[in-house]
Amino acid sequence: MEARPNFIIPGAGRSGTTALASYLDQHPEVFISKLKEPNFFSENYYLGIDWYVSLFRDSAEFGRFELLRYFTKRLAGTERVFGEASTNYLIHPDAPKRIHNFNPEMKFIFMLRDPAERAYSSYKYAVQYDGLDRPFEEIIRLGDIDEIQEYFDIKSSLYHTNISRFLDYFPRERMLFVIFEEFVRNPEGELKRILRFLGVDESFEFDPSKVNQNAAVPPVSTKLQKLIHRIDKARRLDDNIVKFALLTGLKEVGNWVNHSLVRKKFPRLNPELREYMYREYFAGEVEGLEKILGRELKMWGKRPR
Repeated sequence: MEARPNFIIPGAGRSGTTALASYLDQHPEVFISKLKEPNFFSENYYLGIDWYVSLFRDSAEFGRFELLRYFTKRLAGTERVFGEASTNYLIHPDAPKRIHNFNPEMKFIFMLRDPAERAYSSYKYAVQYDGLDRPFEEIIRLGDIDEIQEYFDIKSSLYHTNISRFLDYFPRERMLFVIFEEFVRNPEGELKRILRFLGVDESFEFDPSKVNQNAAVPPVSTKLQKLIHRIDKARRLDDNIVKFALLTGLKEVGNWVNHSLVRKKFPRLNPELREYMYREYFAGEVEGLEKILGRELKMWGKRPR
């Protein structure tokens, strides 16, 4: 089988996509990126299709540079499906069309979480990694999605809007929707459903102890974060593959330091603020999503209509 990606986890960010990718990485018939986010069909599209495909076909030749450490396994012949997870595809306006141009038969696994909780998690991530220090409620009550997006990713919670863009290019049957709360409650059952969708052996037993849960922690220092972001910007501007590897390696080191040294606690999302978020931003989005799924999402609780 040609080593070309045929499934994608396009989001939503802060909804268990890292854990899912880590689970799938254990399966002998699944070949998935180690770093999880190539971001090719969004910010890295300028690198070209050959670069993207080479990550699946020829990743070993870049081993001495540790090029992103993208893939965990050499293609030993057992893999049947090849995938990656880049959560910014969900909100990138051009990603669905670009993916369709690359592979009109692509499959998608969407991980979706209560949109208010997902947005709050995104805020916490921005505090931890981007040095954001403005109160969550103050930002949420700005009343403008684009303005809020300047602080943290709220747009990934606009599920109906985002998924509708994919439905413009791909049929519903090529999409699997996994609800984060159901995945947490019954990972075994949801994983079997995912493996069935991918067409690989459902009897494989996963090891939860090997799963990267991507726990959120705050930055060690603002200076370190600024360095990491400068590295990231430099990576986007330079298509030299060696520099790309070296810069990404430095970014990984910085993120590892953040994860290892500091942790921060946040209060639970205020119920009144959650209700406000649904009323102002999410109620219609969830209703539209329920129509796409053909089911009610009662696990997200009562919502203002």
